[in-house]
Amino acid sequence: MQFPDIQVKRGARFVEVGNLASAGACPYRKRLVSTAAHPLCPVCEMDVDPNTAPKSVYRGQTYYFCMPDHKVAFDATPENFAEALKV
Repeated sequence: MQFPDIQVKRGARFVEVGNLASAGACPYRKRLVSTAAHPLCPVCEMDVDPNTAPKSVYRGQTYYFCMPDHKVAFDATPENFAEALKV
């Protein structure tokens, strides 16, 4: 959230851009799937409690968030996140 210009590249072992390099901790981790019984934040894939979590509705689907800032990011560009976690 603090660095909105950073783009995550899933599945990459490391990424180099100019003089910056980064490595992911779990490059081969299976992508989590959000379900009605076990919803995940569409921004970061963290577990959320649907009883207390902030939420938004986009195209008839309810999305829950682990923090208010993630709801704000989602609401600004839901198309960037809505397809990430198919329910």
